Amino acid sequence: MRIAVSAEKGYVSLHFGSCPLFLIMDIEKGKVVKREEIKNPGDYPDDLPQFFYDKGVDYIIAGAMGSRAREFFEKRGIGVYLGTLGKVDEVVEKFIRERG
Repeated sequence: MRIAVSAEKGYVSLHFGSCPLFLIMDIEKGKVVKREEIKNPGDYPDDLPQFFYDKGVDYIIAGAMGSRAREFFEKRGIGVYLGTLGKVDEVVEKFIRERG
C-alpha cells in the first residue's frame, strides 16, 4: 500500500492543499518500507489528485480537505483519511493499525 501524508515540521498538516510538503510512504506487512519527501507542487482542484494517482498512492492522510478535492480523489479510487492530527509517525502507525 502507498500513502501520502500532508506534512509540516514533522506533523500532519491541518489542511491538505496548503501544506508545504507531502511524505509518500510504502507500507508492506504493517511497516513503512520506503519514505519519500516531496514539496507541494501546488493546490489546484484536480492537479493534486491526478499527481498522486500517477504516483500510485492508495490513501491520502490529512487533517482536513475540501469536499471537492475529496471527490476528485475518490473518483480515482484514492481513499481519504481525515481528521487525524499529530506527529506524522504516530498518525501513520494508527492508520496502519486501523487499515493495515
